[in-house]
Amino acid sequence: MQYKDTVRDFAERTIKNLEAIEKMKNNNSNADVYEVTQLINSLLGLLVLIREHITDDPSSLLKLEKDLHFLFNDHNEDPKRLIRSMRNAVAHFNIKLKSDHNNPIDRIVLWNECNKSKKNWEIELPIDHVRKIVYVLFNITR
Repeated sequence: MQYKDTVRDFAERTIKNLEAIEKMKNNNSNADVYEVTQLINSLLGLLVLIREHITDDPSSLLKLEKDLHFLFNDHNEDPKRLIRSMRNAVAHFNIKLKSDHNNPIDRIVLWNECNKSKKNWEIELPIDHVRKIVYVLFNITR
């Protein structure tokens, strides 16, 4: 099927792929799927999309700030900077996946570095926050 509206169609297909993989994993199917990997792929795709197509729109930025309020409780950043920082971290694969002992992955750490030597930004997010961010980014495109 062809894309009619590239931004909207890409975002919708990203979410459909994520939901399909999560459904397979949740139904305990024998499919060899990795929902956190798909979540990171979805986050990257939507962060790049939002950064390139939407962050210059003041109403979208206000909506992002409102919908990402759970991130701003601990991080005093404007939405445009947060999106840029997250996009750069994911694009450069400055990602660490964390879990306690042998449990499933439950947190993601994202960071940026100055000249590959010193971290100048870092955020640790529970997986459920990452999922919320993906859906917030998706909803901005609608």
